[in-house]
Amino acid sequence: AQRLPHTCQHRAGAVRRAVRIILVCVAILLSLLLAAAAALMTTETGLQLVWPRLTALAGPALSVESVSGRLAGALHLRGVSYRTDSDSVSADEVVLEWEPLALLGGTLRVQQLAGRGLHYRRAGEAPAAEETPLVLPEQIRLPLAIVLQELVVEEASLAVGAKAQPVQIDLLRLAARVEGNRLNIEHLELVSPDVALQGGAILDATGSYPVQGRITASVTLPDHAPVEAGLRIDGSLQQLALRLDVQPPYAASAGLQLERLFDGPLIRGSLDLQATEPGAINAAWPALRLDAAIRVSGTPDRLQLEASASSEGEPAGALQMKLAGVLQPDALLIESLTLTASEDQAQLHASGRLGLD
Repeated sequence: AQRLPHTCQHRAGAVRRAVRIILVCVAILLSLLLAAAAALMTTETGLQLVWPRLTALAGPALSVESVSGRLAGALHLRGVSYRTDSDSVSADEVVLEWEPLALLGGTLRVQQLAGRGLHYRRAGEAPAAEETPLVLPEQIRLPLAIVLQELVVEEASLAVGAKAQPVQIDLLRLAARVEGNRLNIEHLELVSPDVALQGGAILDATGSYPVQGRITASVTLPDHAPVEAGLRIDGSLQQLALRLDVQPPYAASAGLQLERLFDGPLIRGSLDLQATEPGAINAAWPALRLDAAIRVSGTPDRLQLEASASSEGEPAGALQMKLAGVLQPDALLIESLTLTASEDQAQLHASGRLGLD
């Protein structure tokens, strides 16, 4: 075998040494970059260095009085404000705790997202509704899973309109996850001065978008009996069914079926009262026993209406009512109305138009 000339061997050795030096330098540089990135992500000093550049990306609309913690871990913001010409959001405190290493496994995992003193107001007008019907994509699938272990909002308010009175929210708590096409709201809890509700729901963002959910609610009304109700949601976004049951003394049940939800919806609805006691709901109302059945069907612009009701008790005695008509946005067209007083054997028949302006 022929040996390479001494000059060629010398050059080959020099090249190998140069490659080794370059690789060592690259490894050192990468190590330094990783160490710097780790310092920026896992220390408060790194947070303080990076934060001004992050807020600059959001522009002058965002302001934060102070920030502490770590970008990778627990982040604590105080005095947060975001304002545009049409919207304003402010929060006394915002806390974010998440697991950045979970991203390596394809999951955005948020342990806690908490806010206190959160206030939102929309000053501008709501955007005009689009005339083009909404068309759902065949499926919605996120590139990674999202796990929100706990969202907590305390002492919040919501106002839509420059002069609108804000809706107060004492507590909002949410746990949810998105995996593939499925959104799973594992727990939802809302507490306000007059309303308390909790529940959960599942939505599959594929095909007809099947959905199911359950919500229980307690509502406090001034001078009225408390309302205890349960709502059940089943079906899909193409054909949705809702069922509401309200406990006595209201003793009511309502059903609503919606088809073609985003393109000229068809509506079928019902309301039934079984031994409802107005006097037990409000002491100022008469001590009656009320039974009723109401059915509607059609489109939002024209609903066929059929209703029957009966009542017993003082001061009117036994009364029966039957109604058939058409409900439009601006009027109730009464095709036939019959009122019967059993004790007096009296009847009243009527028809006509009742304006709803």
